[in-house]
Amino acid sequence: MNKAAESVVGGPLSYCVSRNNDSVFRRRFFSWLGPAGRFRRDTRAASAVEFAIIAAPFLAILLGTLELALLFIVNTGVTVAAESLSTKIRTGQVQAPGVTVTSSSGVQLDLADAKTLLCNQIQIVSSATCLQQLQIDVRPLTSFQQLSAASPISSGTFNTSGLCYYSGNAGDVVEMRVYYLFPLIDPLLSYSLALVTSYTNSNGTSAGKYYPIQATQVFKAESYSNETNSGAGC
Repeated sequence: MNKAAESVVGGPLSYCVSRNNDSVFRRRFFSWLGPAGRFRRDTRAASAVEFAIIAAPFLAILLGTLELALLFIVNTGVTVAAESLSTKIRTGQVQAPGVTVTSSSGVQLDLADAKTLLCNQIQIVSSATCLQQLQIDVRPLTSFQQLSAASPISSGTFNTSGLCYYSGNAGDVVEMRVYYLFPLIDPLLSYSLALVTSYTNSNGTSAGKYYPIQATQVFKAESYSNETNSGAGC
């Protein structure tokens, strides 16, 4: 046999023989494996299995993205609502008369009505949910340099017993803090943002995972000519 023939036989033909032998070997090998071999060769449900593997983390990330967007929207609403109420207090349109006052009269706005006023401006949250999750702390300061009152959050518990609702009189420096406990559902966000795990108010203590949205306003009340605030101080 000449060299040309040898090159032909040793070229593509030998490659085909090698592939055929490999295919025979693979069939015999997987046949020897039995059911495990048939499972290895079966790719009919590969896409479904792959989707099942990535579905849980994908949905968690998607839910977290939507929940984080909602948190930012609620945060903006709380900030705008707090600015609006602080302007009314600063200009003497309303007064915070204390937590013991249970009905509004004249410029005095009781705590329940103040919460309703704020929640009406946080439109993305239902009124019932907002009234339950919203808390207000209003108190006069001796000066702008005075330190704020202690945070109501301690060891993961939000306690409303130390909150105040008294705006003082004309010329007083007033600090107003508005809190909204945003409930977290997504496990990824809950792990990193759940700063509050229990919520204590006059109705008792409830457990959950919350992110405390806070808006703070510090201002000096104008010299308005309205009636003196006769409410109880903090």
